[in-house]
Amino acid sequence: MQSTATSAVESEAADGLQRLRYFQHFSDADGQVIAAGELERAATRLLYDDVLLKEGAPRQLILLLGHPRPDVQIAACRALVACSRFPSIQQEFVAENGVSALVPLLGRSGVDPMVCVHACLATTAVAQHPEGQEAFTG
Repeated sequence: MQSTATSAVESEAADGLQRLRYFQHFSDADGQVIAAGELERAATRLLYDDVLLKEGAPRQLILLLGHPRPDVQIAACRALVACSRFPSIQQEFVAENGVSALVPLLGRSGVDPMVCVHACLATTAVAQHPEGQEAFTG
């Protein structure tokens, strides 16, 4: 029974990432927010990071962080926090140069204050990995 539940959660995460790519392709910001929320919920229940790495979650979240709408940026940060419970996701996010997408959201003038709060949480999650710490200090 547990393997069925695991498969269902992995399927939810993969579906969320596929929908995220779809909505990014069509520049549908509302759809991206919904898909990021689905990814966030699924990532908190995953036992392993395989599906997140296979489906390219770090890369998708980096693209989402660059969106101009604050609600999309917040959704990206929340999904990143959920996915970053796996050290491999933290490491892949850094390797994909995700820090350069996250840093501009950390209190630069003109950034929505709630975006800054969620970007701080995402920074904390990514910086749990030594490579994340090094990337943020560099």
